[in-house]
Amino acid sequence: MVLTRPRRRSLGSICVAQKMSWASRRSTTRIEDEAYCLLGIFNLNMPLLYGEEEKAFRRLQEEIIRSTVDLSILAWTLPISQDGWPTNYDTYNSSSARKDKPVDRSEWQLCGILAKSPADFWACKNYEGAPGDGLREFSLANFGIKTRVRMNTITYSTGSRCSILPLNCRCQGRYLGIHVKQLMRDNYLRTDPWTIYTYGRESCESLPPIERHFLTNLPQDYFWSTSGLAAMRETMRTIRKYPLRVETFVENTPKGFQASFVLRNPWPLDRFDPEDGVFFVKQDPEHDYGIIDALLVVSGPVQGELTGTIIALSWSETDEYILSQFSIVDSELSAHVLDRFRDQDLESWQRSQTSTSIKAFLNNTRIPRASSVQWQIEGTSFVAEMSIWPMRRSGLENYVSRELCYDLQVHARFVPLSEASPIVQEDWESFIS
Repeated sequence: MVLTRPRRRSLGSICVAQKMSWASRRSTTRIEDEAYCLLGIFNLNMPLLYGEEEKAFRRLQEEIIRSTVDLSILAWTLPISQDGWPTNYDTYNSSSARKDKPVDRSEWQLCGILAKSPADFWACKNYEGAPGDGLREFSLANFGIKTRVRMNTITYSTGSRCSILPLNCRCQGRYLGIHVKQLMRDNYLRTDPWTIYTYGRESCESLPPIERHFLTNLPQDYFWSTSGLAAMRETMRTIRKYPLRVETFVENTPKGFQASFVLRNPWPLDRFDPEDGVFFVKQDPEHDYGIIDALLVVSGPVQGELTGTIIALSWSETDEYILSQFSIVDSELSAHVLDRFRDQDLESWQRSQTSTSIKAFLNNTRIPRASSVQWQIEGTSFVAEMSIWPMRRSGLENYVSRELCYDLQVHARFVPLSEASPIVQEDWESFIS
């Protein structure tokens, strides 16, 4: 028999979350030493500033981020509180029965992306690093962490969606992630900080790796609880200004047919929240524009996919002489033009283009303004019609924003060919005459 020595792993091969767990139950006389005792494990040097208390652990995390590209530093969970918040240590398997019954999002809480203490990592002792998927950047910015990483979305059977930041680590063969919430444009906070989500890559929709900022603190000048947590619904309604919410409805289907909607390919990507189906504004109506595809999946005796492309312009405009305008067109017929928008470098595009110039471009390329689009269902006497109904709501009439909000409802219905209404197409207008 040949005896071999157990293989030891180097510190550099162990993920940050597992290293943090080694000190999760450590008790120190000075609060600052919770952080300082970890300097050797992470091979770091930083000034010892007694008197800064919890800020020492914040500084430690920032130094780790500067020296190590490891998203597992975000794999912490909050402990259960005495007033009955959900326990933090139940991993939430996206393929389990609970997938059909997501927690009421209005009860979830928002917080910054970094942990408060090493104790928040006690459940990470079995976490291990996993190959990254599209991690382009991981660094500190003025107000949080800047990264270019692929985000995932999980769609529940109820139709609701959840935005997951993958942490490039796993436990018992399952990938780990945290639920994050998009505030405005490319800014995110963590939500449901008691839970680490587990998932298989096959169960998620992956979003492109654009620049995203994960805030380390709650935004200033709002009413937050003293614990550093904020209520989901009121926070989102306060921060989001003049959003455009896209909702889908299937009104009726012929006997034996089923139909469902999927929203995809939003542009600009950094201004769209797939979880809530909301476009954000640039707070300048001349730069408020969005494009998104509404995919109608039809199954039954005839199967197929029908895609209408929705164009929205100037929806945050409050000047009664300037039109907020919307259109839906056949994606297949318009793709050669609309793909030119999606291929643009957004920063340079925003400097040179406005809603007015886009309307002129659409007129010149014969992309009409229409409220509906139709397709005949092959082999049947039915027409599938997709129509848009824009509705402006005050802050008292919507749960998305305290300000004005546009609801853009996308309706699908099936009508006999003989009863189909003609499609009215018009030019885009900049001003009310």
